Amino acid sequence: MKISNQLKKARQNKKLTQEYVASQINVSRKTISSWENGHGHPNSEYLKKLNSIYNTNLQFHYTQNKDITNKNYINVFYFINIILFILCLLNIFTGLFVGIILFQLIFTSFFFITYKINILNEIKNKKKNLFIYFLIFLIFLIIIMNNLEIKYNFSNVLEDTPFAIGAIFHSLILTASFFIITNYRKGK
Repeated sequence: MKISNQLKKARQNKKLTQEYVASQINVSRKTISSWENGHGHPNSEYLKKLNSIYNTNLQFHYTQNKDITNKNYINVFYFINIILFILCLLNIFTGLFVGIILFQLIFTSFFFITYKINILNEIKNKKKNLFIYFLIFLIFLIIIMNNLEIKYNFSNVLEDTPFAIGAIFHSLILTASFFIITNYRKGK
């Protein structure tokens, strides 16, 4: 909720007029009105006085600006993720951009840690998407394993196990990247 709406709601909850509040903090009624309509914001000193009058703990736009900044960063990360995702797909199908999956792993991990995203909880909350993500994981795994089988002659289980583990991680990373693309389009 915007600070302007919070101020108006807090004043109305206390059943106070704009004139009364203005007289208590030595500003004009128009100033109170502009704060409540979003045309201006109280500075920290006035906000402390308003919190005292309303018996609230409203916080100023510093957190709102942080949210806007976070949204901008998420949008930038979103487009970086799309580029890395496309490069990873090109790597799978053409063999170009060897090692790009490492960048995708670092980026995806950074994204999830920075924004404290628990992919398992988010998917669990949207149970219908669980099947879709599992299916995408399997498709990536099959494609990667098929490409590996073409490049290498799998004949020894001990030598081939690291390839299989790598293919699973590669598939998980691409599925997590797909999760970002499908859920953070508008900067959650």
